[in-house]
Amino acid sequence: MRIETLTHRDAAQGKDIDADLVMFSMCGKGEMDATVLADAVAAWRRLAKVEHIMLHVAGYDDDPRELWQIAEVRDFVRRFCAETQAHQSPALDPTSKALLLASGGDPSLKVTVEPITVEEALARDMAWSRARRR
Repeated sequence: MRIETLTHRDAAQGKDIDADLVMFSMCGKGEMDATVLADAVAAWRRLAKVEHIMLHVAGYDDDPRELWQIAEVRDFVRRFCAETQAHQSPALDPTSKALLLASGGDPSLKVTVEPITVEEALARDMAWSRARRR
């Protein structure tokens, strides 16, 4: 499996994407303005043919809150999903989809978050990945 990383900036720079799995860093702490959103949306559109996509939001590793509990992340995710409908993509891994939905990516859904362990999240993502390769 070929794995690549892609940032919102890469789309603006025209980075080639030749991977089965893309780790997509769509934004970062202090980087959630309209320009970053436009770059993230452009990058997402370039991911249309990628089989597996995992999302990343940079800069919050030392923050004890979950990403969906951070107001600026929720706001960015809502705007991103309104433009891309990324939360509906079958290529999106379960943990990333959960982040989008818990952040309000689909305003028509009432989402209840039930925290799970890191190990369980990894196991779900691995099972999803194996099932998609069949």
